[in-house]
Amino acid sequence: YAEAMIEAAKALQLEVNEVLMVGDHNIDSTCAVNGGCYFIGVATGPRGDKSWEQNRPEVILRSVADLPTYLTEKYS
Repeated sequence: YAEAMIEAAKALQLEVNEVLMVGDHNIDSTCAVNGGCYFIGVATGPRGDKSWEQNRPEVILRSVADLPTYLTEKYS
């Protein structure tokens, strides 16, 4: 549900477009898209790459541990 992500953003005093959500399943991606925030998928969930057979996000990292490197390279 996008409402949970929107409420989390409000609790952090952020606008939704300032939020980056990371998830390991297509339902996480759907939540982010419906809520209007950025999304990065990771393949470390129980289904691995199979999680992304539907609703494939633009960015998929092998692991959440790769996130700092990705963000540094993308936004430096």
